[in-house]
Amino acid sequence: MSPHVSPSQLASVVSRSPQSIIYPVGKERASFNTVAVTPFQWSVYDIVKQIPPGSLSTYGDIAKHLDTSPRAVGNALRRNPFCPLVPCHRVVASSGALGGFFGETKEGEVVDTKVRMLRDEGVRLSAGPKGYTIDSVELKARRWTADGE
Repeated sequence: MSPHVSPSQLASVVSRSPQSIIYPVGKERASFNTVAVTPFQWSVYDIVKQIPPGSLSTYGDIAKHLDTSPRAVGNALRRNPFCPLVPCHRVVASSGALGGFFGETKEGEVVDTKVRMLRDEGVRLSAGPKGYTIDSVELKARRWTADGE
């Protein structure tokens, strides 16, 4: 999937299709089955797709906006079939811990992809014994909320 997606492509890809979405990727086409996406997951994806490049939100921020739990938001994002079109890599724990990516946690190739995507957007991260983190000053400076708070 191309990491360079225009806002109009994002809007056309992440719509409430009754069955599937087909998105051109180079010479190929990627197909996403949207039947399995629940209304709750759509509500999470609708918020997350608004997070601008270089900005961050937390599972708690999104949960507060949806009147649900951070864990429920994390579970929805773990199942996100639209990454990076719905940029779940921009959602982190309130502590600044990255959390997982595609269900993988702490370390490994998939989490390294999340780290690379964030660094490409200018986010500074630190590697520690419990995985990658974003310090509180960086998180505060880059924080985005759906409520604009």
